[in-house]
Amino acid sequence: MKLKNFFQRLLHFDLFLKLISLAVAFFVWVVVATAVDPSFRRDISGVPIDINLQSNTLSRLGMSVISLDPQTVRVRVNGTRYVVGELSPEDIRIEPDLSAVNTAGTQTLPLRWVDESGGEYTVELMTPQSASVRIDRMDQKTLDITANVTGVSLSEGYIKEDEIVTPERVTLTGPIGDLNKVHHAMVNIDMNKSMTATESVTGEIVLVDVNGNVVESGHIHKDYDAAEVTVSVLKVKEVPLSIEFINRPYGFPMNELNYTLDCSAINIAGPQTLVDSYDGILLGYVDFKRLDIGTKEVFDVQLPSGFDNIDNIQSVSVSFDMEGYVSQEFNLDTINIVNPPANYDVTIPGSQQMRVRMVGPAETLESMTPEDIIAEVDLSEREAVTGQTKWPVKIYAPRKGAVWAVGDYVTTVSIAAKAAENER
Repeated sequence: MKLKNFFQRLLHFDLFLKLISLAVAFFVWVVVATAVDPSFRRDISGVPIDINLQSNTLSRLGMSVISLDPQTVRVRVNGTRYVVGELSPEDIRIEPDLSAVNTAGTQTLPLRWVDESGGEYTVELMTPQSASVRIDRMDQKTLDITANVTGVSLSEGYIKEDEIVTPERVTLTGPIGDLNKVHHAMVNIDMNKSMTATESVTGEIVLVDVNGNVVESGHIHKDYDAAEVTVSVLKVKEVPLSIEFINRPYGFPMNELNYTLDCSAINIAGPQTLVDSYDGILLGYVDFKRLDIGTKEVFDVQLPSGFDNIDNIQSVSVSFDMEGYVSQEFNLDTINIVNPPANYDVTIPGSQQMRVRMVGPAETLESMTPEDIIAEVDLSEREAVTGQTKWPVKIYAPRKGAVWAVGDYVTTVSIAAKAAENER
């Protein structure tokens, strides 16, 4: 009874009656519109032009769609109201007709609607109805990357070497027409400073045509977009060249041996900290055993890693002034053994005679006798092994000045452990 009275009171309010009437009218209109005229037209903007499937067809011909203008169209759609009302631009497929394309270039092609709706709607109007399509063959091109470095000033005593670019090459992928415009790839670096040391800077890789103009193409892909440029700045320093001697006889007066290098110093370049600590270059060693009258030694100039040979002198000759020098052979009867190991008996079995060839000033050798020459075996120079072994023999004349033996001399040495006292 209370519910009946509630509805009777509610019907006396005009606002409520009006809302009920409006809702009923809208429902009746929807039913009539759907039953009598179910079709519905709607204009949709921003519908993308799809080239994916068509591009697959072109790829079999070795071609690709490079660019498309415009990239979207406006369409008028007619179909069932509830279907058309829910359509978005991405639901509609529009594509260029590439069926007649067989050459590269930019062409104006008709656009067509591809029905994927199952007949629920149609496209009645399309604006525009054609598109400008650029088609070309894709290719690759690999170029060396060059560096264009500006703004470098150098203090006195410094040089700049060729720049090092990392990576050294860049591979381009894109339309043949665009790739043919590219002559080289470069990185532009403006240092704008005075430099005394090597520095590395990263810059963008720019594509340039034969006239030096930048090639602007959004269709070329680079496997590297940037490269590191190392600007090498080295300090220059003049350093002396020298040689040293091995197997120099005991007491030999080096100030009496005259020799000259055909180049006594060279200019080198390297990192400042290394160059400042470098005082000279040792070319190599002269062996007195090989130093004979007329000997001329040639040494290669070898620099440590990181140094440059500015003068490009690759070898140096060493000449010895031996004017007035002669050679003479002597027969020696005695070979001395020095520094024998404890608890061992050391002997030279058989004859100790040895013929040696000495080199020195003529007046010195004329007065020299075998007694002026010492032949000795120094057993401290290597580990002694029992039994008979070959040992080098040193030859020198300590009281005769600039005299030395040429050649290698050896003798047989017998080494045996001493017998214990209780065995004697």
